[in-house]
Amino acid sequence: MSGAPTSGRFCWNCGASLTPDPGVRTVTRCAVCAELTHLQYLFNQLEQWQADGLLAEGAAETLRERYTARRETLLAPPGVAP
Repeated sequence: MSGAPTSGRFCWNCGASLTPDPGVRTVTRCAVCAELTHLQYLFNQLEQWQADGLLAEGAAETLRERYTARRETLLAPPGVAP
């Protein structure tokens, strides 16, 4: 991967440095970044879980709604309710 960081601690998702920097909330941003990536993974698995019979009737839709609500909350600007 060209241009990828080679030393220190970096966010796997966005590449931001996780080295503490006074006044910068990079770690918080990267935690949100990681949660968004995990939510996308869960969205991608719902159909397969349903096809495999791992979810009760209506569970996929309920989970999809919850994941969507959480994603909207994470993407909302600070101090703004989705």
